Order: sequence, then C-alpha cells, then structure tokens
Amino acid sequence: MTKKSIATLLILSVLIISSGSSACFANEPISDSDAIQSCLNQWGKTPFEKTSAFRVLSSGALVLGTGPSIDDHEATKVAELVLVKAGPTVFGKRYLKLLNPEAWYCWKGSVTALGSTRIDLACAAKFASSEDGSTILASSRVQGETTVLGSTSITRIGCK
Repeated sequence: MTKKSIATLLILSVLIISSGSSACFANEPISDSDAIQSCLNQWGKTPFEKTSAFRVLSSGALVLGTGPSIDDHEATKVAELVLVKAGPTVFGKRYLKLLNPEAWYCWKGSVTALGSTRIDLACAAKFASSEDGSTILASSRVQGETTVLGSTSITRIGCK
C-alpha cells in the first residue's frame, strides 16, 4: 500500500469517526434514554417499564490496533437492562463480551471502518439495536452498526 493510499484511508477514517454512528445519514445522535426506548419498542413485551433504570457499558475509540473493549461477565439473578455504547473502531479489532444471561442488551450504534468488531453474546441474553446502520463494502450481522470496509459479527456463547 502506498503512502498516498494510507493517507487517504486515514482521512476517510477520521471523517467517519467525526460524523458519529450515523455516518451515512443526516440523523442527529439519539440520547441514551431514547436508545433504550427504541430497544424496548423492538422487544415488545419486557420485564421493564419506560422509566426503568439501566446500566451503561461503554468504551472509547479504537484506532490502529487493539484497544479498549467491553467485558460484561456480571451474571445477575434477575433481568437487567444494559445500554452498550462502543466507540468507533478504525484499523483495529474490537472484542465485546456480553455474557450476562439475564441481560437485555441495547446496542447504541457504532462505526467500524477498516477493522472488525466481534461480539460474544450469552445464549440466553436479549439483544436489540437502537437505530439503523449501513454496510458499505463490508459484512455486518449487527443491525445498528455502520460498517465500512470491515466486518461486524455476533456469536452466541453457552448454547446447548
């Protein structure tokens, strides 16, 4: 790869990151409460109310390598509402472990560009995305993720 093509890719990456998770749309970012409400609407019947408290898992941007990840190993005895906010991934690999079988994980959109995001999800856990995403010259099995020249996947863990 030439220096010019690397520079072009870096500029593209910065533009994607700076535009947020709605990289290809003119949407305003949604609030955490609106994201939770969107997920609750997608699930339909849940053990939660509109004003239920929720836990937030978040990580910063990952650029040029492996970086911050989200590891949720906390197993609760009752249903728990969890908002997952992963920062953008550019030229790197991000691994998220969402392993609480009682959790209802609400994904608040993220961006993966020229990298990969892999989510390990407890078999019994619920998962929904708060917003639409897009896939451009990439592969993504996660609704709400904007993926450009990369991949995003979910693997269920602990299924019998």
